[in-house]
Amino acid sequence: MAEEQLNTNDEQQEELSTEPVSLDLFLKDNVDTQLDKKAIKIKGIKAPFVIQTISSKRFKEIQNDATTTSFNRKTGMKSQSVNQSKLTDLMMIEGIIQPDLNNAQLQESWGRVADPIGLLQDMVVRSGDYANLGTEITNLSGISTNDASEVDQVKK
Repeated sequence: MAEEQLNTNDEQQEELSTEPVSLDLFLKDNVDTQLDKKAIKIKGIKAPFVIQTISSKRFKEIQNDATTTSFNRKTGMKSQSVNQSKLTDLMMIEGIIQPDLNNAQLQESWGRVADPIGLLQDMVVRSGDYANLGTEITNLSGISTNDASEVDQVKK
């Protein structure tokens, strides 16, 4: 549903009107804010993983958590950099809703107590499946790889 709405190809853009519309269409009661979900099959695991959209507000929080600020005493300039690996890990933890990677029983069974990303890496043994999960979460959330790179460049 959101994928169709977020699709911004030229053909769809031509169909959209630039004419003014009622403000009522933007009121909270008239806007669908439900997060999209999708099931992903991972080889070797009997049940599907379920992923969901990461909201724009939550993505900003995750991005801030993965960003470090440093101060150059020589130049007096502040700079920020995004740790892409940490950003990806945080997005995976946030985007995967089944299984619950923070579940103590699940973590204990894999020997990964308080380590949800280590748990995920142990569970999903094929690197391609792991990368696919990240790509699916990114796509479902409407974040393109180029957008993430551009954000990183702007932050630098």
